[in-house]
Amino acid sequence: MNNRVENKISMYQTADAVLDKNSETANALPKVSEYRREFKTSLGTISGIADKLQLDAKGQTINKEEKRDNLIGVILENSTNITAYAVAEENTLLLNEVKLFESKVKRMPDTELVNLGNAIYKKAQENIGALKDHFIDGQTQAAFLKAINDYKNTTSMPRLTISEKKNLNKALVEEIKTAQKILDKITAQVNMLRKKNPDFHSVYTSAIKVINTGGKAKFVSGKITDSATGKPVAGASIKFEQSAEMMKAGGNGVAAINKKSAEKGGFKIKSPGAGTYTVTVSKPGYRDVVTSAVVTDDGAGGIVITLDKA
Repeated sequence: MNNRVENKISMYQTADAVLDKNSETANALPKVSEYRREFKTSLGTISGIADKLQLDAKGQTINKEEKRDNLIGVILENSTNITAYAVAEENTLLLNEVKLFESKVKRMPDTELVNLGNAIYKKAQENIGALKDHFIDGQTQAAFLKAINDYKNTTSMPRLTISEKKNLNKALVEEIKTAQKILDKITAQVNMLRKKNPDFHSVYTSAIKVINTGGKAKFVSGKITDSATGKPVAGASIKFEQSAEMMKAGGNGVAAINKKSAEKGGFKIKSPGAGTYTVTVSKPGYRDVVTSAVVTDDGAGGIVITLDKA
């Protein structure tokens, strides 16, 4: 599954979230309620297929890493406890067998880690009666064995065959086409709100844009000046965030952006997407300024903000 497909799925999920947050507005449009149900069904199918492909592509990575981290933790904890017992009993042989270095354990390949787990488990089992005061008993041994087996199972999970992967990719492409057709119908209805509800329309329009990581970035730029002298103000703090109206309409998921004006008063940030934003500018010795900026699909330029001396 390539980046383009992943970005498309991410866009569908964002659009669905915006529609959910503004369901009353959206469902008031002709047939949108019906379209949304169809879109959710299609999106569920897409997510299911994508999960299978991603899990296979990563070789069960997420689950495997969790199980690996858990096993390493259990091995090190039991090693520490048995080591404490061996030191107390002056059992040099046992001490040499169970004393471990964390960094070495973390670098071990799968098979070696499982073998180490079994070895430490065996040593604990051999001394189980004497280890009660060192926090090792039947219950902890059961948990230890489970951690070993859980990790061993993740290393032997079957991967998808070439044929299975091909069929899933084909099904994914077809389902994306279905979802896009439904979304196009929703968009046609939402476009009627361009003037009647510009905030919702703006947020929705931003949501359905596929982020193309290879595309040319758009920017928002401007300049901070002193109102009395007209000279540039360097080092002013600039906070760029979604307006209250945008947030009320569902927002576009972009976090607040903080920048400092350059030596000549200028600033430049990567465009957060079309919409109306609140811009707050502050600098010691000046009064704070809160204003708004409208960003189009192509970004925004020529924003000039003047500061008054405090």
